[in-house]
Amino acid sequence: MFVLTDSSASKLYGFCRRFPQVGSEDTSECLVFLSQAPLFSILEPALEIIQTRWILAPWSVLTVVQQLRDKKVPAPGSFLNLSLTPRKAVLKRDFQDRVSLRLLFQSLSIDNVLWVLNSILFESRIILTSYSLSILSACAHAFLALMEPFSWPHIFIPILPASITHYACAPMPFIVGIHKDCLKDVLEMPLDSVTIVDLDTDSISVRKLTLEPTSPRSSAQGFAGNAGSRLKKRLASIVPNSRSIRQMGKDALKKLQKGGRFYSESKFNNHVSCFSIDLISQQIYDAVLSFFIHSMGHWIRCFEIEKSLDAFRFSVHKFVTDSIADSQETFNFLQTICQSQYFTQFLSDKASAFQVRSKSGLRISEALSGLSPPMFRFVRLCEVISAEDILSFS
Repeated sequence: MFVLTDSSASKLYGFCRRFPQVGSEDTSECLVFLSQAPLFSILEPALEIIQTRWILAPWSVLTVVQQLRDKKVPAPGSFLNLSLTPRKAVLKRDFQDRVSLRLLFQSLSIDNVLWVLNSILFESRIILTSYSLSILSACAHAFLALMEPFSWPHIFIPILPASITHYACAPMPFIVGIHKDCLKDVLEMPLDSVTIVDLDTDSISVRKLTLEPTSPRSSAQGFAGNAGSRLKKRLASIVPNSRSIRQMGKDALKKLQKGGRFYSESKFNNHVSCFSIDLISQQIYDAVLSFFIHSMGHWIRCFEIEKSLDAFRFSVHKFVTDSIADSQETFNFLQTICQSQYFTQFLSDKASAFQVRSKSGLRISEALSGLSPPMFRFVRLCEVISAEDILSFS
């Protein structure tokens, strides 16, 4: 999986898989699908189907590729049917075009996933490294997806080419994936403070200007107090056997090469199989969204009318002090969030919605147009839990 971004910031998503050439161990062929939409839930399982057929029935691969090329892209939540033998395949497009999180949780423990997520929310510089390009790409996109409904506004390169590894010296926040063969050269560069996440060994180190690696635990910042603790417990209940999952991660590359599946398959009957994003990933997404709502969902109560300008202004003071400050960690977390570029972007179009609401009586989610499904869901749930909105229901 790779992403190409043009000068207008439009993205082109590439989904690819490399196959050994029949009768030769030294050469291989690569199949690439290009899409203007992040069709993880359609093209990833499609490539898994093609990979299995490449091994078991290579003469049938071209038929599958032609069907995918000729069929219209389904709307979110709809299905794409593939006429295969002996079993028909039905691919369900996820409503939010989310990536499966299985590879991420096979590669990292829950503690380390939360550590990296915390670093992303604090807009740190993050290097992901692995010998597997598939794992690098999947985990990079998974971390970005866990930020929803927020968007990462900084440098994001899931697989950093060897020719531009100097990007790791950038002074601004970034998330980049670097093949482990290139990591040694990168670590000899004059890096600013950077978090290095080894996806092969489930380990994290923080390098500062001294070039001396340190344990992340020694410089850890609290992850939203009690809300973060509740998220950790919930993830532990969703992924109860995290130790065995990490063990599976050691064999992830081998599993991918053999055509292992990371999307769930449901057999409707003896003739139809349905592929969709796995249940564990859906539950994890819901858990993280719940964390965002309970830790910062009160943003919706923190817009105040500025009478001199007849406009609404977000009150940082109210946002930080109006929460249920269960600890100093929560206070520090919210203060840091307020300084982030992604949260500032999130708030930028909300003030106008409050203006519309004050004149029309609409809810914020109704006053905002063009919201993505995850953003609309987040805003609507924040409305529901806010005291002001609850009173309006009575």
